[in-house]
Amino acid sequence: MSGEILVKKTGDKTVEATIVTYTKESSIAADRDSLTICWGDGSCDVIPRINGSGEPLGFDIKRNIYISTHAYLENNSYLISMTDPNRNGGILNINAPFSENVEFHIQTFIKLSDQPLSTPVLLELPVDIAIAGQPYIHVPNAYDENGDSISYQLVTPMDDIDSPVPNYLQVTEIGPGIMNNISIDAETGEIIWDAPQIAGLYVIAISIKSWRNGVLVEEVIRDMQISVTDGLDSPPDISMSVGEGIVDVVVGDTVEVAISVEDINLGQTFEITSTSGLYSFFQNPATFSSNVNGNSGSAIFHWIVANEHVRQQPYQVVFKAKDNWEMFGQANFKIARFRVVSLTSADGLAPAFEGSIFPNPVSRWLSIQSPQTSSDKLQLEIFDMAGKQLTSSGIHNGKTSRVDMANLATGTYLVRILDHGKCTRTEKIIKY
Repeated sequence: MSGEILVKKTGDKTVEATIVTYTKESSIAADRDSLTICWGDGSCDVIPRINGSGEPLGFDIKRNIYISTHAYLENNSYLISMTDPNRNGGILNINAPFSENVEFHIQTFIKLSDQPLSTPVLLELPVDIAIAGQPYIHVPNAYDENGDSISYQLVTPMDDIDSPVPNYLQVTEIGPGIMNNISIDAETGEIIWDAPQIAGLYVIAISIKSWRNGVLVEEVIRDMQISVTDGLDSPPDISMSVGEGIVDVVVGDTVEVAISVEDINLGQTFEITSTSGLYSFFQNPATFSSNVNGNSGSAIFHWIVANEHVRQQPYQVVFKAKDNWEMFGQANFKIARFRVVSLTSADGLAPAFEGSIFPNPVSRWLSIQSPQTSSDKLQLEIFDMAGKQLTSSGIHNGKTSRVDMANLATGTYLVRILDHGKCTRTEKIIKY
């Protein structure tokens, strides 16, 4: 069993919560057509499953979705949670050998305010298996619609609000040694367990936090079960045509990434997939296409960078190759990251503007703090997401300039700083 709770603001103090669980399809007795969600303000609701009896994903796993809305009385911090009375039996690192007596608990923290709120959406499903003695990789691939900064951390699974499960062992404590290590990349979320030593069921938990101007605004906990099996299989080898660091792009660029996959295991098939916020959250989405022929395959990621893509945080694109070994499959990943740095081509850039643009989100007055060393020919321009210029004004060197946003409708805008007519900074601003 795995799962998480996703939350987004839909009204003044109203939120919509989505509980997503991944359960054993053949386990009829443990199936839940409804769950109880607690909102963190003393109230709880029973909410029904909205996708029938669950969505089969193969490998005896199904995805269950439960959605409900709730109106709070005041802006505050809230911990939204769900607790199921039983975990699966046979988990090696939770209260072994009686893990079925331990509750399955997931929770999400939100800081409700007048600003936009949307917790990170986890785009990669927690359904891949591991093979004893071989590295296991999982990438949650969280996407934050508000463009907040995201960080990842491994934490202890829970059985109640902020309550660690009893008798928890790190996965590396089962068959410990120099060949058994686990790590998580705080920026990309890539988890590498190199390597599980003993077949069985394990549980880890991942904290995904959203930060806005250095302040924690949301935290999602993914509680995730990993099935380790004995066997011999090598996952497909995957490569991509860009490096794994952050690649800077500008509006108007056409970005293409070529993916190549080879599988040395004869008689197997595999698939190439990709997840990213760039596919689903924009009017001008990126595209992905793949082709598999026998033991080799290729894919193309294609993206035309538009004004709506401008933001401070990089976009993450995950490419995945998964074979069909023993009907369960082994997976391998590559991660590409892109940062949109301006509205103009790189040839038109002057030295970067080092001042501050705040607050973001903004209700009325937007401040631009310019350092004393700035040029005396700075100009500020504001565009809507269609690229229409709405206003233009000068910026005072070494002072704080203010722009009145009161006449602009609620929404997202692009602020551009020019130095002698050349773009030095572009930032996406949310007006509420």
